[in-house]
Amino acid sequence: MNDMGTVREMRVETPGLRGGRALLALRLTGAALLAATAAIHLDLYLTGYRSIPAIGWLFLLQVIVAFALAVPVASSVAGSATASTATSSVQMASQPPPPDREIAASRA
Repeated sequence: MNDMGTVREMRVETPGLRGGRALLALRLTGAALLAATAAIHLDLYLTGYRSIPAIGWLFLLQVIVAFALAVPVASSVAGSATASTATSSVQMASQPPPPDREIAASRA
């Protein structure tokens, strides 16, 4: 807060996260790890854990949920790129035209 009692926006820049490449890598890594845990639990379920009455079905549930979550996490990488492109297009469209275009428009 400043002296007037209003809150100012504060931005913190992290050198390693510029350009979104680190975020992309984290999302893809997260999706790959979810798929890997699903594959491990599927293998455990198929090699004998399904015969354990108390927890066998939980292994199958974990397989289903992990694969179901890995798909949107991996596909959100493309979705976030599309959303950021759309956002930048809207921002560019809402900016006033450069001065030379205003002069040409007024002459027409």
